[in-house]
Amino acid sequence: MRRLTLSALAFALMATISLPSSALVSSPEDLALQIKIEKRLERRGLDTDAAVQVMVEEGWATLAGDVETLRQADRAVALTEGTKGVRGVDSYLHISSFGRGDDEIRREIQDVLDVNLNTEVFDWVEAALAEGKVLLTGRVYNPVTQSRIAKAIANIPGVWLLTNSVEILPVSSFDDELREQALVAIYAHPAFSDRAVQGTPSIHIVVANGQIALKGTVSTKVQARLAESLVRSGTTNFGVANEILITSRVRS
Repeated sequence: MRRLTLSALAFALMATISLPSSALVSSPEDLALQIKIEKRLERRGLDTDAAVQVMVEEGWATLAGDVETLRQADRAVALTEGTKGVRGVDSYLHISSFGRGDDEIRREIQDVLDVNLNTEVFDWVEAALAEGKVLLTGRVYNPVTQSRIAKAIANIPGVWLLTNSVEILPVSSFDDELREQALVAIYAHPAFSDRAVQGTPSIHIVVANGQIALKGTVSTKVQARLAESLVRSGTTNFGVANEILITSRVRS
């Protein structure tokens, strides 16, 4: 990010009082580029009159105003950066939903994870939330899952900072064999076969370099221990970590 000029700083500060977007443009070339950016944003639903305001100075674009979600802010910056002739972008966009309660945001994040991990038995992603800041961790076999989850969470009102630390699992034929072995070992067993039929695995199998981590939830400790035993005996693993959570409060 460059050092702001006085006019760009003034624009960022005065955008909150509905400054006309062309008021501080210093040249016809900059004005033409500003109009081009505004049209791109408008075509994508980012209304420059009511939300994102644009100023261009010597080919450098400054964005200011309000958007509802982090996803909209990121999209506005990406569209601006992708506009031919733009040398760089300074963003002073404000997330208007900032300050929304974490409890409500947490429920919506969990809904995103539930939907996207519902059938992805070899993927696992967790989210930590504090005052609108989200940290994503985990490992995924399918890179699309990582991208889809991050985009969906960035679109939740109230999330204003997202750190995506989810790892993409390495490509390995040996690990692929382990995945298949572990999948059969668990879901061919009568205790878990109903989940296989429904296509909603409660236990996720994360494999990396011969090591298997079991994630997810089951009702009892007996089920968790059974899953681990099945994987240990039914695969050619280098180690098994049982990280399955128990949902029932009843001792077993």
